Amino acid sequence: MDERYQIQLLMESPLFDAEWYKNQHPDVESKKLTPEQHYLRYGWRMGRNPSVSFCSVSYQEQYPDVVQNNENPLIHYLNFGRSEGREVKPVDHKKLNIRSDIDLNKGNNSFQVSNRDLSQSNDLVLMQLKETQRLLEKYFLRCQELEYQIMDAKR
Repeated sequence: MDERYQIQLLMESPLFDAEWYKNQHPDVESKKLTPEQHYLRYGWRMGRNPSVSFCSVSYQEQYPDVVQNNENPLIHYLNFGRSEGREVKPVDHKKLNIRSDIDLNKGNNSFQVSNRDLSQSNDLVLMQLKETQRLLEKYFLRCQELEYQIMDAKR
């Protein structure tokens, strides 16, 4: 599928928010790509969400055929999933920003955790670490696949 077509799909969809994507992932600007290009080329494979209204990982977990076909979850939804009646889930705000309960104290380079229950905070960190590990393993496997494709192409 043509990237220009996919970019147009994203730009027309309320499920892709370029400003939100850039704010959530500051590394996008350093890549000299538009948020749409970054999400299409890398972001979805990294488990990144295109907006607060669409959770890429949830969509992939709910619909394993999308993962098996190595399809971008939002592009799949826009092209097929919507008309098939597939559900989308918003991003879980609790998992969105782990630093939301930390107050950085610049004066002495220390930080303070609010009165939030620390065991709940630790559970959240553990969940995010497990999800990060899962995504890194997925990324590593994808890198291996690409390496094999490059080697095959050279033959």
